[in-house]
Amino acid sequence: MDSRKIDRLVQIKDEIAALKSEQDRLESEFLLQAKQDLQDTKYRTTAYVSGSGNRVVATTARSVKITYPSRLRLIFGRAYPDAVTEQTTYKLSAPASRMLAGLWSGEYVEQTLAEAIQSLPVEDKAKKLLGKKLHGINYDGDVRNLQVIGGMDEQQAQEWAYLLQEAAVWDDFRQLLMGAPSGCNDPGHILDLIHGAMVVEETTKIQVVSADKHK
Repeated sequence: MDSRKIDRLVQIKDEIAALKSEQDRLESEFLLQAKQDLQDTKYRTTAYVSGSGNRVVATTARSVKITYPSRLRLIFGRAYPDAVTEQTTYKLSAPASRMLAGLWSGEYVEQTLAEAIQSLPVEDKAKKLLGKKLHGINYDGDVRNLQVIGGMDEQQAQEWAYLLQEAAVWDDFRQLLMGAPSGCNDPGHILDLIHGAMVVEETTKIQVVSADKHK
């Protein structure tokens, strides 16, 4: 065996370790900057673009951690089998998780999704089409539709997309209350149960997108 290959393999391993260390350091800097930029805002995503068009996208995700599983039946009532899967741990459906995270964090508005769409500052024709496209679930998709169909600029589209998300949370909550038996559908009581039954944790991740892939 050529000993130079051994030396080269060791060299490559050292270079990979050095690059990984540099990557971790740079990503940590972007994570710290993103947390500062997103603090005290409703935004959950921010992007940093280089002069050559490369992008670093930072996104904050939320996860619901159940602390009192026994309260889930009180929260969901008759909808419990649809919203919760009982395993060794309790697993929430994606819609239930979105709703609980929004309610627990106070990120909701007391209006329906349809009402929010009707308040969009766009022409009636565009509003009618957007009514079929906007669901308050896919944030990036809603932003694109608001820009393409509604003619909004990026910042305006982002602001309205967040409002739609908050309205969708309230919509889901209303549906939950409508399905609850009489005496178990008081919004304030259910919100108190939610705050006592779980915590919502946030983590921020970054994505590096080259200029070529972004085109």
